[in-house]
Amino acid sequence: MTIILISNEPWGDIWYSKQHYANELSKLGNDVYFINAPKSWSFTDLFSWRVYQTKIKENLSVIDYHNPFPLRFFPSFMLRLNDAINRRKLKRALSNEKKTIIWQFDHNRFVNTLGLSKKERRVYHIADPYMNAVNNKKISALADLLVCTSTKYLPFYQNGKKEPLYIPHAISEEEFHISPQKVKALEKHFGGYVLMVGGLNHDVDFDLLEQISNQFSLVILGKLQTKESEDWEKWGLLKEKDNVHALGVVHAKELKNYIAASKVCITAYQFDLQEKGGNRSPLKILNYIAQKKPVVTSIDSEVNELDGELIFCEKDKKSYLDRIAQLMQTEKFDMNEELIIQFLGERTYPKMIEKIFEKLNED
Repeated sequence: MTIILISNEPWGDIWYSKQHYANELSKLGNDVYFINAPKSWSFTDLFSWRVYQTKIKENLSVIDYHNPFPLRFFPSFMLRLNDAINRRKLKRALSNEKKTIIWQFDHNRFVNTLGLSKKERRVYHIADPYMNAVNNKKISALADLLVCTSTKYLPFYQNGKKEPLYIPHAISEEEFHISPQKVKALEKHFGGYVLMVGGLNHDVDFDLLEQISNQFSLVILGKLQTKESEDWEKWGLLKEKDNVHALGVVHAKELKNYIAASKVCITAYQFDLQEKGGNRSPLKILNYIAQKKPVVTSIDSEVNELDGELIFCEKDKKSYLDRIAQLMQTEKFDMNEELIIQFLGERTYPKMIEKIFEKLNED
């Protein structure tokens, strides 16, 4: 089977659910083409009429192309025009007689049928709150199957003709294989530390990170993604502290070693994020759980099975900091390993992919 995976996040060191699904689908023997979003438009793109293919490994390639026209003028018309031209480029490069699935994570492009194969079907995989995005309804209507990673997204899509399928975030089998040597070196270098993995965007509580750093060694893996000048200022002061180690982007396959070497893992979103209508169902929490690390979070992690066992959702800064302090002082964390192993066994990518294929084949 051929999988055309359309991603709004580029292939690279940072892996979101899109990259993980591409990797896992290829491991199952499918021919996977990961379609990167085009970069910012430049004048020379008017003359670019081809696609560029980079082979990552057996069964997995990354496809790049350029939009021939800028979207800043008459965006709706230009989107349709670019889509039509880019569809012809992709069809010329990827057209085949195999059963083809368009696996779409991107909510910004390809709002019409691609027509790369006579046996083409489309999955719209909703991994972020796209409900108010301009083209969300068009792509939803076009899809043969809607997949939501959060139960909080389901009510919006249940109003349509298609019943959405809830498929929570999954964990790769690769996450369980760490390097003991690398873990030992990280423990020696940083000592006992609190770890945060993820982008530093406008949903992050920078004041909370500052308070954590006043008490504990803090390692942060991720890049600054906010446009707020106040956040930039806070981040500039935070990363200069001696006990704050802002290491930037670490390749997705190396994160597990940093997690295994940590004492406590966190998400540090604003406490009222979900009350204000924002939502996060962090994939990183599953990475934390895979290494059986206690997790302190400021929002609902949507892993109810492990609430109070391995995941501690706190409602305010005081209880959040107190929980970290308690866990950092604990020599050996007491956990229900059988429950954790059972949970992880149900959240594998092959099982999630099988459920998606079963639902898709029902229609």
